Amino acid sequence: MTIACLKFNIQVRDKRSGATTTLESNSSHGMICITNESQWSDAAGKLVLGEAFEDKDTTPWPRFANALHWHLLLHTGQVPKADVLYRPLYGWELNYIHTRYFGGAASVRKNQAEAFWQWFGPVLMGLRFKRNILPLWQMGGIYGIITKEECTTALEPYPEGTFLIRFSESVAGAFAIAYATDDPNERVKHFLVKPDDLAANKTLPDFLKDKNQFRTVLQLAPPSRETRPVDKDLMMSNLYSKRKTVQPPAAGGYLFL
Repeated sequence: MTIACLKFNIQVRDKRSGATTTLESNSSHGMICITNESQWSDAAGKLVLGEAFEDKDTTPWPRFANALHWHLLLHTGQVPKADVLYRPLYGWELNYIHTRYFGGAASVRKNQAEAFWQWFGPVLMGLRFKRNILPLWQMGGIYGIITKEECTTALEPYPEGTFLIRFSESVAGAFAIAYATDDPNERVKHFLVKPDDLAANKTLPDFLKDKNQFRTVLQLAPPSRETRPVDKDLMMSNLYSKRKTVQPPAAGGYLFL
């Protein structure tokens, strides 16, 4: 994959003097042509790293963070058309990324950024392409970036059936669900949503709807890190797939569909 930029020029001729002048546009943002959705994560990663590093092996953390954040806003539809950023990356999320993947260093090495993108690329791809994931994240139904230990601490005061959804730290692009139980030895348990759990026609909200152990979601209320318990059906009812009801057989043994 190669990053390409577009630049346009036109020659303008002065009728009186006969002199010609070339007018040239600024170079466009980088772009990569892909042939199918499966190539998207790799292509997006090349664009992020291309902006952050150019032809260097290291870059300051703020420059990398800005490039990363701009692409997240772009691919979640928040720039350039949104007047308000309804779900940016907040300071605690950037701090998590900075600490976990780059050791809190002032500069970022390119190989570190490539390793980080192996995790974050599938996360961003899920937000962009998976049905009903983006609206659920925007409304705080998916907390997103939080550690397993922080989930356990957040859920301990809540009753059985309360749960929190995060991006899995160990399986890129997958969702992990922490949930409160009545087990006195393990009050909070963790469940990894496997690819087989989300078939082609089954979204994450549909999966959660069918699980009785998940009843009340801890909703994130940014820009603070505060959460509040909300009935899952109240939050997700508009995201559930509409299921067709088959009518009983009519006279003659035919079904009305």
